[in-house]
Amino acid sequence: MPKNESYDEYKCSFGYPFLVQIEESSYTLNFTDTKGCFSFYFKKLLTTPSEFEQYGDIPRDIIHKPFDDFLKEDIKRFIQLFFGYLLSYIFTHEESYNDEFIRYQNYDFFIYGYRNGAFFVDEYAEKQNRFYEKKRRLKALRS
Repeated sequence: MPKNESYDEYKCSFGYPFLVQIEESSYTLNFTDTKGCFSFYFKKLLTTPSEFEQYGDIPRDIIHKPFDDFLKEDIKRFIQLFFGYLLSYIFTHEESYNDEFIRYQNYDFFIYGYRNGAFFVDEYAEKQNRFYEKKRRLKALRS
């Protein structure tokens, strides 16, 4: 199976950046999962001299200054629509999906993936020894 460059095996985390164009402005939306917690980072791309003048005084690699293009509620609605679109896409293509994978979340003892034509999630929070035993068996099957 090819390695996913946006997947962190240690944290069982991933991140996908999207370019969002709204009217003449461009934004980035970074959809991430860190240890099972979803986050959305919405940032404005500075493209005009006035935007650089207004927002460009803070080093971008240290801090992101909030922009006032949208109300907080507008961004929240956009992210809800985006997440709804993403889920709709997944459910629409679920029947034709056939790329098997298994992921292990060591910090909360979950094993999830797609195997034998179905998605699955197994939780071992109260039975950590069973988690490690199943993880060893699944890894042996993949070898």
